[in-house]
Amino acid sequence: SIVGVGLIQFVLYIACCVPFLAVAWVAYRALLSTYDISYYLAHWPPEFRWALFIGFLLLLGLGVVTVALFTIWLFAVPVCLFEGKTLYAALKRSKELARGASVRIAVTILVFLVLFFGLSAVITSVVGGITVAATDSIGAFFGSPLIAASLLLAINWVVLAALSFLAFPLFAILITKTYVQR
Repeated sequence: SIVGVGLIQFVLYIACCVPFLAVAWVAYRALLSTYDISYYLAHWPPEFRWALFIGFLLLLGLGVVTVALFTIWLFAVPVCLFEGKTLYAALKRSKELARGASVRIAVTILVFLVLFFGLSAVITSVVGGITVAATDSIGAFFGSPLIAASLLLAINWVVLAALSFLAFPLFAILITKTYVQR
């Protein structure tokens, strides 16, 4: 049932993206199909500026729709787990739970994401800086810069994997805690 909820949410998110993609395609064909991208970037003609404006509005609209759906459906998985509801009943119950608290839920999730991705950016920047600084000396130690780069790339990968593995349970705890409070 949990996999079904995730699958239904995924399909509905994709379905919500289709109109935005259709409008983007029409705008592209109408405004940007005369020349190649190099011309538009070099000269910034009015049709390119209009296309950028339309693209910005489409991204903004898609962001609003995505955040609204995410906020409404946030509790679907906990409802399946703790209340034993089926697919559509879980989505409906999640909407009921989110009613009246959508803004607070969205802000809480946004703060979590900003803090987590900010921390991730700092950590990966530090590891990346150490990687750049250490490449020459480690390359001299191993006798090959390629071996050093491979080793440091593997360390970067491990750090990113650890951050990803940390994000999922923290986010699940946040959702569950918010669900319990509702």
